[in-house]
Amino acid sequence: MITDKVCNRIQKQKGVFLTLGQLRELISSPDYKEFCAIVAQLQECGLLRPVGSARDNNGMIPPLRLKYRILRPTEDYSDALEEIKQLSPELNISDYLKKPDLYLKQLRSIAS
Repeated sequence: MITDKVCNRIQKQKGVFLTLGQLRELISSPDYKEFCAIVAQLQECGLLRPVGSARDNNGMIPPLRLKYRILRPTEDYSDALEEIKQLSPELNISDYLKKPDLYLKQLRSIAS
């Protein structure tokens, strides 16, 4: 039931959280039961996680939380970290070790 279009819309959101209303707009399902099933699938696949206590729900049956956190996949920087450690000892690599994405970004700008 989850389409790639819905997943892409959620991933492109700039914030960390989505309210139930925002989620309803993104999914645009007229049937509440279908909407609940899609939200449950999004939670199972690891794209959303409910936030707040179980009492913070919409009051409908089945209940849905009022706020959800968007879970973004983490990148693996292990290869970049090994490459950074191989750099000349004369260089100060502490910032690169803290932010390997910065190293990769600057490496791409030098290469192009």
